[in-house]
Amino acid sequence: MARYSKPEDFEAGLAVVSPLFESKGYTLKMAEPIWDKEGCFCSATFSKDTRSVELRHLYSLGPVRYRIGGYALEHLPYLEALGVASNAEYPTFEDNSHAGYPALLHDLQNLLSPFFDGPEQDFIELAARPKKHRPRGIRAV
Repeated sequence: MARYSKPEDFEAGLAVVSPLFESKGYTLKMAEPIWDKEGCFCSATFSKDTRSVELRHLYSLGPVRYRIGGYALEHLPYLEALGVASNAEYPTFEDNSHAGYPALLHDLQNLLSPFFDGPEQDFIELAARPKKHRPRGIRAV
């Protein structure tokens, strides 16, 4: 059976994580879907002041990127840098378009308080490390 990516899958996934972001004062901005013969690529950003979390969906939840100002870190390398990657539930490797969202919610609630509540400078220092000293997936933008 051919796989097909639908915006409804993304919207259902966002419904899982949105209450957490809303409770922390983040606002949601959804980008226009990009359609091709395989379905659609969807993305959205939750933002508050200088902090944001970007989510992308094509067939299932894809890259999740955290930003503060001009610095960005991908989900798993950020968890590795925090020393909590072994407790992560996301990414999942299930062939299920919805499975990543509850797993991401777990990580957001249980492992990522430094992003939501920690000093911006801690995040910036981690992201600003010279490239040869950064864990994979961490970059300044």
